[in-house]
Amino acid sequence: MDVLIRIFAAVTIIIGAMECFVGYRSIKSFPCLIGIIAGVSVGCAVGIISSSVIAVMVIGALLGGIFGIGAYLWNAFGIIVIAICFGMVSGSLLFSNMIVGTVIGITTGIFTLFCYKIGTVISSSVFGSVVIVFSAFALMGEKSVSDEMLIYALVICALATVVGIACQFLSTFYDDFEQYNIFETIGDRAESESFSEKRYPGLQRAYRNYCIRCGSDISVNNGKCPRCGFNFDD
Repeated sequence: MDVLIRIFAAVTIIIGAMECFVGYRSIKSFPCLIGIIAGVSVGCAVGIISSSVIAVMVIGALLGGIFGIGAYLWNAFGIIVIAICFGMVSGSLLFSNMIVGTVIGITTGIFTLFCYKIGTVISSSVFGSVVIVFSAFALMGEKSVSDEMLIYALVICALATVVGIACQFLSTFYDDFEQYNIFETIGDRAESESFSEKRYPGLQRAYRNYCIRCGSDISVNNGKCPRCGFNFDD
C-alpha cells in the first residue's frame, strides 16, 4: 500500500506542477481532461479528510465523469466548475475541513464567473502548489502534517503560487479566455449561433469577419481569436 501511495503522490506532483505553472493553458487546451482531474481531486480530498478509500473511488469517479463531459460539451461550464473544484480542494487540504474548502471553492467560482482568466490562473496556481506540497509529504512517508510542518507548507505554497501566477500571466499576456465573463460569453455565443457563419465558419459576410475555426466575430481583433485562440497568422 505504501508503494502505491508513493507512486500516486509522484503522479500528483507532476499534475500539480502542470496546473501551477501552465494551468490556464491546460484548461483551455484540454478542458475535458482537466475536468476529470478536478472531479477526481475533490474525491481525493474527501477521502483524505475522511480517511475513506471508498469515498475517493466513488466520489472521484462520479464527479470526474460528470465534470469531464460537462467541460467537453460547454467550455464555460468547465472553466467555472474546475475553478470551484480547485478552490475546494486547496482549502480542504490546507485547513483539513471540507466546509471551509467548500466556501473557498464557491467564492473562487463566483469570482471566476466575472473574470475567466484571472480566476483560472489564480485557482490553478493555488491548487497546483497545494497538491505539490502535500504530495511531497506523502512521498516522504508523512501520513499527517503537524502544526509546525503546516507553517512551512503554507510558506512554500505561497511562494509557489506567486511564481505560478507570474509564469502563467507572462506566458499568456496577449491571450484571452473567450470573453471576460460568463455573461458576455453566453451573449456572444447566442449572437454567433444566430448566423450561418457559426454552422459554416468558412463563409464570411461583407461587413463582418468570423473566425474560420469557431465562428466568433473577429471584426475588431488582430492576431488571435478571442474565443478559441486560433492564430490568424499561422
